[in-house]
Amino acid sequence: MTRHLSCLCTVLTLAACAAGNAGGNDVVAVPTNAVPEIRAVATNMASWLKKGTGREFKVQTGSWTGTGVWLAVVGETGGVQCSGVRPDSGATNLAGRGPESVWIRADTNGVCIAGKTPLAVRHGMYIYLEQLGYRWFFPNEVWRIIPEVESVFVPFAYCGEPAFKNRRIWYAYGTSSKQCDDDYKRWIECNRQGGAFEPRCGHAWPGIVNRNKGEFAAHPEYFAVMQDGRRDTNRVEAARKFCVSNEGLVGLCIRDSLKLLGTSHTDGSMVSLDPSDVSGSCSCAECQKIGKEPEQAFHIANRVAKVLREKAPGAWVGLYAYAGHALPPGIPVESNVYVQVATAFNRTPLSMDQLIAEWGKKVSAIGI
Repeated sequence: MTRHLSCLCTVLTLAACAAGNAGGNDVVAVPTNAVPEIRAVATNMASWLKKGTGREFKVQTGSWTGTGVWLAVVGETGGVQCSGVRPDSGATNLAGRGPESVWIRADTNGVCIAGKTPLAVRHGMYIYLEQLGYRWFFPNEVWRIIPEVESVFVPFAYCGEPAFKNRRIWYAYGTSSKQCDDDYKRWIECNRQGGAFEPRCGHAWPGIVNRNKGEFAAHPEYFAVMQDGRRDTNRVEAARKFCVSNEGLVGLCIRDSLKLLGTSHTDGSMVSLDPSDVSGSCSCAECQKIGKEPEQAFHIANRVAKVLREKAPGAWVGLYAYAGHALPPGIPVESNVYVQVATAFNRTPLSMDQLIAEWGKKVSAIGI
Protein backbone atom coordinates (compact mmCIF):
# COMPACT_ATOMS: atom_id res chain seq x y z
CA MET A 1 0.00 0.00 0.00
CA THR A 2 2.81 2.40 0.83
CA ARG A 3 4.47 1.72 -2.49
CA HIS A 4 1.22 2.23 -4.37
CA LEU A 5 0.58 5.57 -2.68
CA SER A 6 4.13 6.66 -3.37
CA CYS A 7 3.67 5.97 -7.09
CA LEU A 8 0.39 7.89 -7.09
CA CYS A 9 2.01 10.92 -5.49
CA THR A 10 4.78 10.81 -8.09
CA VAL A 11 2.24 10.84 -10.93
CA LEU A 12 0.39 13.79 -9.41
CA THR A 13 3.63 15.71 -8.96
CA LEU A 14 4.66 15.10 -12.56
CA ALA A 15 1.25 16.20 -13.80
CA ALA A 16 1.49 19.43 -11.84
CA CYS A 17 5.00 20.08 -13.12
CA ALA A 18 4.36 19.22 -16.76
CA ALA A 19 3.51 22.80 -17.64
CA GLY A 20 7.00 23.94 -16.71
CA ASN A 21 7.96 27.59 -17.26
CA ALA A 22 8.55 28.03 -13.51
CA GLY A 23 9.33 31.54 -12.41
CA GLY A 24 8.69 33.18 -15.79
CA ASN A 25 5.19 34.42 -15.06
CA ASP A 26 5.33 35.13 -11.35
CA VAL A 27 2.88 38.03 -11.51
CA VAL A 28 -0.62 38.54 -10.06
CA ALA A 29 -2.24 41.39 -11.99
CA VAL A 30 -5.45 43.36 -11.48
CA PRO A 31 -7.01 46.24 -13.45
CA THR A 32 -5.80 49.74 -12.70
CA ASN A 33 -9.28 50.64 -11.45
CA ALA A 34 -9.63 47.48 -9.31
CA VAL A 35 -11.48 47.97 -6.03
CA PRO A 36 -9.61 47.35 -2.75
CA GLU A 37 -11.32 43.97 -2.32
CA ILE A 38 -9.80 42.73 -5.59
CA ARG A 39 -6.37 44.05 -4.65
CA ALA A 40 -6.69 42.16 -1.36
CA VAL A 41 -7.48 38.94 -3.27
CA ALA A 42 -4.38 39.49 -5.40
CA THR A 43 -2.17 39.96 -2.35
CA ASN A 44 -3.68 36.86 -0.76
CA MET A 45 -3.14 34.76 -3.87
CA ALA A 46 0.47 35.91 -4.15
CA SER A 47 0.98 34.79 -0.55
CA TRP A 48 -0.52 31.33 -1.14
CA LEU A 49 1.52 30.84 -4.31
CA LYS A 50 4.71 31.79 -2.49
CA LYS A 51 3.97 29.14 0.15
CA GLY A 52 3.64 26.48 -2.55
CA THR A 53 6.49 27.53 -4.81
CA GLY A 54 8.95 29.33 -2.54
CA ARG A 55 9.02 32.17 -5.08
CA GLU A 56 7.90 35.76 -4.77
CA PHE A 57 4.86 36.77 -6.84
CA LYS A 58 4.63 40.44 -7.73
CA VAL A 59 1.23 42.12 -7.45
CA GLN A 60 0.75 44.75 -10.14
CA THR A 61 -1.98 46.79 -11.81
CA GLY A 62 -2.63 47.52 -15.43
CA SER A 63 -3.75 45.41 -18.39
CA TRP A 64 -3.17 41.72 -18.76
CA THR A 65 -0.50 40.39 -21.14
CA GLY A 66 -1.84 36.83 -21.24
CA THR A 67 0.80 35.54 -18.80
CA GLY A 68 0.68 35.23 -15.03
CA VAL A 69 -2.47 35.53 -12.94
CA TRP A 70 -5.26 37.96 -13.89
CA LEU A 71 -8.00 38.80 -11.36
CA ALA A 72 -10.93 41.07 -12.17
CA VAL A 73 -14.63 41.70 -11.83
CA VAL A 74 -16.36 41.20 -15.20
CA GLY A 75 -16.56 44.51 -16.99
CA GLU A 76 -13.13 45.49 -15.68
CA THR A 77 -11.19 42.81 -17.56
CA GLY A 78 -9.99 43.65 -21.08
CA GLY A 79 -6.52 42.63 -22.23
CA VAL A 80 -5.37 40.03 -24.73
CA GLN A 81 -5.82 36.33 -25.38
CA CYS A 82 -6.16 33.55 -22.77
CA SER A 83 -6.00 30.16 -24.54
CA GLY A 84 -7.58 31.82 -27.59
CA VAL A 85 -10.39 33.35 -25.49
CA ARG A 86 -10.51 36.98 -24.43
CA PRO A 87 -10.70 37.35 -20.66
CA ASP A 88 -13.71 39.63 -21.02
CA SER A 89 -15.57 36.59 -22.37
CA GLY A 90 -16.38 36.06 -18.71
CA ALA A 91 -19.02 38.77 -18.96
CA THR A 92 -20.81 36.76 -21.64
CA ASN A 93 -20.45 33.41 -19.92
CA LEU A 94 -21.68 34.75 -16.58
CA ALA A 95 -24.71 36.54 -17.98
CA GLY A 96 -27.83 35.60 -16.04
CA ARG A 97 -25.87 34.05 -13.17
CA GLY A 98 -25.74 35.19 -9.55
CA PRO A 99 -23.29 37.47 -7.72
CA GLU A 100 -20.98 34.59 -6.70
CA SER A 101 -20.49 33.24 -10.23
CA VAL A 102 -16.96 33.06 -11.62
CA TRP A 103 -15.31 32.22 -14.95
CA ILE A 104 -11.81 30.69 -15.04
CA ARG A 105 -9.57 29.87 -17.99
CA ALA A 106 -5.98 28.69 -17.61
CA ASP A 107 -3.25 27.46 -19.95
CA THR A 108 0.46 26.80 -19.42
CA ASN A 109 1.27 30.52 -19.40
CA GLY A 110 -1.43 32.08 -17.25
CA VAL A 111 -4.81 31.99 -15.58
CA CYS A 112 -7.69 34.42 -15.95
CA ILE A 113 -10.21 34.58 -13.07
CA ALA A 114 -13.19 36.87 -13.70
CA GLY A 115 -16.17 37.06 -11.36
CA LYS A 116 -19.45 38.92 -11.07
CA THR A 117 -18.30 40.46 -7.77
CA PRO A 118 -15.11 40.65 -5.68
CA LEU A 119 -16.49 37.79 -3.58
CA ALA A 120 -16.83 35.67 -6.73
CA VAL A 121 -13.24 36.45 -7.71
CA ARG A 122 -12.08 35.34 -4.27
CA HIS A 123 -14.02 32.09 -4.70
CA GLY A 124 -12.34 31.64 -8.08
CA MET A 125 -8.91 32.03 -6.54
CA TYR A 126 -9.58 29.18 -4.11
CA ILE A 127 -11.15 27.02 -6.82
CA TYR A 128 -7.98 27.34 -8.84
CA LEU A 129 -5.68 26.80 -5.84
CA GLU A 130 -7.55 23.53 -5.24
CA GLN A 131 -6.57 22.47 -8.76
CA LEU A 132 -2.96 22.94 -7.70
CA GLY A 133 -3.45 20.71 -4.64
CA TYR A 134 -4.12 23.21 -1.85
CA ARG A 135 -6.55 22.01 0.83
CA TRP A 136 -8.02 23.44 4.05
CA PHE A 137 -9.61 20.48 5.80
CA PHE A 138 -10.32 22.00 9.24
CA PRO A 139 -9.56 25.29 11.02
CA ASN A 140 -5.94 25.61 12.21
CA GLU A 141 -2.91 25.50 9.96
CA VAL A 142 -2.02 21.88 10.85
CA TRP A 143 -4.99 20.85 8.68
CA ARG A 144 -3.83 22.87 5.67
CA ILE A 145 -2.22 21.12 2.73
CA ILE A 146 0.31 23.30 0.92
CA PRO A 147 1.59 21.40 -2.14
CA GLU A 148 5.05 21.73 -3.65
CA VAL A 149 4.26 23.58 -6.86
CA GLU A 150 6.81 24.21 -9.63
CA SER A 151 4.38 25.64 -12.15
CA VAL A 152 1.23 27.43 -11.08
CA PHE A 153 -0.29 27.27 -14.56
CA VAL A 154 -2.12 24.13 -15.65
CA PRO A 155 -4.89 23.87 -18.28
CA PHE A 156 -8.21 24.35 -16.52
CA ALA A 157 -11.69 25.66 -17.37
CA TYR A 158 -14.57 26.52 -15.06
CA CYS A 159 -17.76 28.54 -15.21
CA GLY A 160 -20.26 28.31 -12.36
CA GLU A 161 -21.56 29.43 -9.00
CA PRO A 162 -22.43 27.79 -5.67
CA ALA A 163 -25.55 25.61 -5.61
CA PHE A 164 -26.68 27.26 -2.36
CA LYS A 165 -26.86 31.02 -1.85
CA ASN A 166 -25.35 30.70 1.62
CA ARG A 167 -23.27 27.94 3.19
CA ARG A 168 -22.27 27.80 6.84
CA ILE A 169 -20.73 25.34 9.32
CA TRP A 170 -20.06 26.90 12.70
CA TYR A 171 -19.17 26.39 16.34
CA ALA A 172 -22.57 26.40 18.02
CA TYR A 173 -21.40 28.09 21.21
CA GLY A 174 -18.33 29.93 19.94
CA THR A 175 -14.66 29.23 20.63
CA SER A 176 -13.69 31.57 23.51
CA SER A 177 -10.39 31.99 21.68
CA LYS A 178 -9.21 34.77 19.38
CA GLN A 179 -6.80 32.37 17.68
CA CYS A 180 -9.59 29.87 17.04
CA ASP A 181 -11.82 32.66 15.75
CA ASP A 182 -9.09 33.81 13.35
CA ASP A 183 -8.47 30.23 12.18
CA TYR A 184 -12.19 29.74 11.66
CA LYS A 185 -12.57 32.93 9.61
CA ARG A 186 -9.74 31.86 7.34
CA TRP A 187 -11.16 28.33 7.03
CA ILE A 188 -14.64 29.47 5.96
CA GLU A 189 -13.06 31.81 3.41
CA CYS A 190 -10.82 29.11 1.93
CA ASN A 191 -13.74 26.68 1.67
CA ARG A 192 -16.00 29.31 0.09
CA GLN A 193 -18.56 29.31 2.87
CA GLY A 194 -20.82 32.28 3.53
CA GLY A 195 -22.24 33.99 0.48
CA ALA A 196 -23.57 37.18 -1.04
CA PHE A 197 -26.98 36.32 0.42
CA GLU A 198 -26.72 36.47 4.22
CA PRO A 199 -29.74 35.09 6.12
CA ARG A 200 -30.83 36.84 9.30
CA CYS A 201 -33.74 35.02 10.84
CA GLY A 202 -32.99 34.57 14.55
CA HIS A 203 -35.53 35.41 17.25
CA ALA A 204 -36.04 39.14 16.72
CA TRP A 205 -38.97 40.38 18.78
CA PRO A 206 -36.93 40.77 22.02
CA GLY A 207 -34.43 42.93 20.14
CA ILE A 208 -37.22 45.13 18.83
CA VAL A 209 -38.42 45.65 22.41
CA ASN A 210 -34.91 46.36 23.67
CA ARG A 211 -34.22 48.95 20.97
CA ASN A 212 -37.55 50.72 21.58
CA LYS A 213 -38.05 50.51 25.34
CA GLY A 214 -39.61 53.97 25.57
CA GLU A 215 -42.30 53.26 23.01
CA PHE A 216 -43.20 49.89 24.53
CA ALA A 217 -43.34 51.46 28.00
CA ALA A 218 -45.75 54.07 26.68
CA HIS A 219 -47.80 51.52 24.76
CA PRO A 220 -48.33 48.29 26.70
CA GLU A 221 -51.08 47.51 24.18
CA TYR A 222 -48.30 46.58 21.73
CA PHE A 223 -47.87 43.36 23.70
CA ALA A 224 -50.10 40.35 23.18
CA VAL A 225 -53.21 39.56 25.20
CA MET A 226 -52.55 36.26 26.96
CA GLN A 227 -55.19 33.57 27.47
CA ASP A 228 -55.99 34.89 30.94
CA GLY A 229 -56.83 38.32 29.46
CA ARG A 230 -53.72 40.13 30.74
CA ARG A 231 -51.18 41.90 28.55
CA ASP A 232 -47.86 40.12 28.16
CA THR A 233 -45.88 42.78 30.04
CA ASN A 234 -44.57 40.88 33.06
CA ARG A 235 -42.58 38.04 31.52
CA VAL A 236 -38.93 38.48 30.56
CA GLU A 237 -38.55 40.35 27.27
CA ALA A 238 -37.15 37.25 25.55
CA ALA A 239 -40.51 35.50 25.97
CA ARG A 240 -43.03 38.26 25.26
CA LYS A 241 -45.41 38.15 22.30
CA PHE A 242 -46.80 40.98 20.18
CA CYS A 243 -50.33 42.11 19.42
CA VAL A 244 -49.72 41.92 15.68
CA SER A 245 -53.04 43.52 14.73
CA ASN A 246 -52.06 46.76 16.48
CA GLU A 247 -51.22 49.31 13.78
CA GLY A 248 -48.94 51.24 16.14
CA LEU A 249 -46.90 48.08 16.73
CA VAL A 250 -46.76 47.39 12.99
CA GLY A 251 -45.49 50.90 12.31
CA LEU A 252 -42.83 50.56 14.99
CA CYS A 253 -41.59 47.28 13.47
CA ILE A 254 -41.40 48.90 10.03
CA ARG A 255 -39.39 51.86 11.34
CA ASP A 256 -37.10 49.58 13.35
CA SER A 257 -36.43 47.35 10.33
CA LEU A 258 -35.63 50.29 8.04
CA LYS A 259 -33.27 51.68 10.66
CA LEU A 260 -31.48 48.34 10.96
CA LEU A 261 -31.04 48.11 7.19
CA GLY A 262 -29.77 51.67 6.90
CA THR A 263 -29.23 53.52 3.64
CA SER A 264 -26.29 51.41 2.46
CA HIS A 265 -28.13 48.10 2.26
CA THR A 266 -27.47 45.90 -0.75
CA ASP A 267 -29.47 43.30 -2.65
CA GLY A 268 -29.75 40.33 -0.33
CA SER A 269 -29.72 42.39 2.87
CA MET A 270 -32.04 40.91 5.46
CA VAL A 271 -33.70 41.82 8.73
CA SER A 272 -35.32 39.26 11.00
CA LEU A 273 -38.92 39.43 12.21
CA ASP A 274 -38.92 36.02 13.88
CA PRO A 275 -40.99 35.85 17.12
CA SER A 276 -39.54 35.35 20.58
CA ASP A 277 -38.25 31.90 21.47
CA VAL A 278 -41.36 30.34 23.03
CA SER A 279 -44.63 29.30 21.47
CA GLY A 280 -47.63 31.59 21.87
CA SER A 281 -49.74 34.20 20.15
CA CYS A 282 -52.12 37.04 20.88
CA SER A 283 -55.62 36.17 22.07
CA CYS A 284 -57.29 39.50 21.31
CA ALA A 285 -60.27 39.41 18.96
CA GLU A 286 -58.51 41.20 16.07
CA CYS A 287 -55.44 38.94 16.21
CA GLN A 288 -57.64 35.87 16.36
CA LYS A 289 -59.23 37.01 13.11
CA ILE A 290 -55.73 36.95 11.56
CA GLY A 291 -55.27 33.37 12.68
CA LYS A 292 -53.15 31.19 14.91
CA GLU A 293 -49.46 31.47 15.68
CA PRO A 294 -48.15 30.85 12.12
CA GLU A 295 -50.58 33.38 10.61
CA GLN A 296 -49.80 35.99 13.26
CA ALA A 297 -46.03 35.62 12.85
CA PHE A 298 -46.19 35.96 9.08
CA HIS A 299 -48.83 38.70 9.14
CA ILE A 300 -46.40 41.17 10.69
CA ALA A 301 -43.52 39.86 8.56
CA ASN A 302 -45.64 40.48 5.46
CA ARG A 303 -46.46 44.03 6.53
CA VAL A 304 -42.77 44.86 6.95
CA ALA A 305 -41.71 43.03 3.79
CA LYS A 306 -44.19 44.94 1.66
CA VAL A 307 -42.79 48.29 2.81
CA LEU A 308 -39.19 47.11 2.31
CA ARG A 309 -39.87 46.33 -1.34
CA GLU A 310 -40.77 49.99 -1.82
CA LYS A 311 -38.28 51.73 0.47
CA ALA A 312 -35.38 49.24 0.54
CA PRO A 313 -35.52 47.34 -2.78
CA GLY A 314 -33.65 44.06 -2.68
CA ALA A 315 -34.02 43.67 1.09
CA TRP A 316 -35.62 40.64 2.73
CA VAL A 317 -37.45 39.73 5.91
CA GLY A 318 -36.28 36.50 7.52
CA LEU A 319 -37.97 34.06 9.93
CA TYR A 320 -37.51 30.55 11.20
CA ALA A 321 -40.02 27.81 10.51
CA TYR A 322 -39.82 26.66 14.09
CA ALA A 323 -41.82 25.39 17.07
CA GLY A 324 -45.27 27.05 17.07
CA HIS A 325 -44.81 28.53 13.60
CA ALA A 326 -43.10 25.53 11.98
CA LEU A 327 -46.05 24.93 9.66
CA PRO A 328 -46.65 27.26 6.70
CA PRO A 329 -49.37 29.84 7.48
CA GLY A 330 -52.77 29.73 5.85
CA ILE A 331 -52.17 33.18 4.34
CA PRO A 332 -50.05 34.22 1.33
CA VAL A 333 -46.43 35.14 2.07
CA GLU A 334 -44.76 38.16 0.47
CA SER A 335 -42.14 37.42 -2.20
CA ASN A 336 -39.27 38.92 -0.17
CA VAL A 337 -39.84 36.79 2.93
CA TYR A 338 -37.17 34.16 3.55
CA VAL A 339 -37.77 31.11 5.76
CA GLN A 340 -35.22 28.85 7.40
CA VAL A 341 -36.64 25.47 8.44
CA ALA A 342 -35.34 24.38 11.84
CA THR A 343 -34.20 20.76 12.14
CA ALA A 344 -35.43 20.50 15.74
CA PHE A 345 -38.57 21.40 17.72
CA ASN A 346 -40.73 20.05 14.91
CA ARG A 347 -44.08 19.78 16.68
CA THR A 348 -46.01 19.17 13.49
CA PRO A 349 -47.36 15.93 11.99
CA LEU A 350 -44.97 16.41 9.04
CA SER A 351 -41.49 14.95 8.63
CA MET A 352 -38.56 17.30 8.03
CA ASP A 353 -38.58 16.48 4.30
CA GLN A 354 -42.30 17.17 4.13
CA LEU A 355 -41.91 20.48 5.96
CA ILE A 356 -39.21 21.58 3.55
CA ALA A 357 -41.40 20.59 0.60
CA GLU A 358 -44.42 22.48 1.95
CA TRP A 359 -42.42 25.60 2.67
CA GLY A 360 -40.91 25.38 -0.80
CA LYS A 361 -44.41 25.83 -2.21
CA LYS A 362 -45.03 28.87 0.01
CA VAL A 363 -41.96 31.08 -0.20
CA SER A 364 -39.50 32.15 -2.88
CA ALA A 365 -36.35 31.49 -0.82
CA ILE A 366 -35.82 28.76 1.77
CA GLY A 367 -32.97 27.53 3.95
CA ILE A 368 -32.40 24.71 6.40
